Amino acid sequence: MAALQEEAKASHIPLRSIGEKGYDLDWGVLVPMHYLIEGIGGIPLVPLTFCWLPLATHFAFGQALGRAAKRAGRRVAIIASGDLSHRLTPGAPAGYDPMGKLFDEKLTSAIASYDTEAILNLDEGLIEHAGECGLRSIVILLGALDGLSVKPEVLSYEGPFGVGYLVAALKVEEG
Repeated sequence: MAALQEEAKASHIPLRSIGEKGYDLDWGVLVPMHYLIEGIGGIPLVPLTFCWLPLATHFAFGQALGRAAKRAGRRVAIIASGDLSHRLTPGAPAGYDPMGKLFDEKLTSAIASYDTEAILNLDEGLIEHAGECGLRSIVILLGALDGLSVKPEVLSYEGPFGVGYLVAALKVEEG
C-alpha cells in the first residue's frame, strides 16, 4: 500500500483512505470480497474504489497501481467490479434509455478487442445516458495493464433486470 501511495503522490493523483471524508467501501468492493475472502487464505487484499474525476485521472491511477505492483515485485490480481448500463429496459433501476444498450455494446466490444483508446474516448453523453457504475473501475484496470501484452476474453454479457453485467478476463501474457 505504501508503494501505491508513493506512486500516486509522485503522479499528483489524489488518494484518500477508505473511511476518510465519506469514502466507504461500495458494492463493487464488498461483493467480490464476500466471494474471495474465504478462498484466498492469507493473501493480502487492498480494496480500492473510484471517484468522479475524469477517466484520464483514473487511467493514471491505474498506471500508478501497475508501477507499485512492479516495484513490490509481486504478482497481483486486479478485479474491476461494477455494473454497465442501469438503463437497458423499461422498469430498469435508473429508468430506460436506449443509449444504455449502445454503451454496453461499445464497451464490451472495446474490451473484447482490448481497445483502451476507444474506452478512454467514449462520448461523455453516452456515458451519462448509460447510468453506469463500472466504467471507472475498468479504466483503472486498463491503466494498471498499460504497456503489458494482454489477451482479452469476454466470458459473458447479460442484461437481466435492465442492468448490464459483463464478465471478462484480461490475462497478461508472459514474455
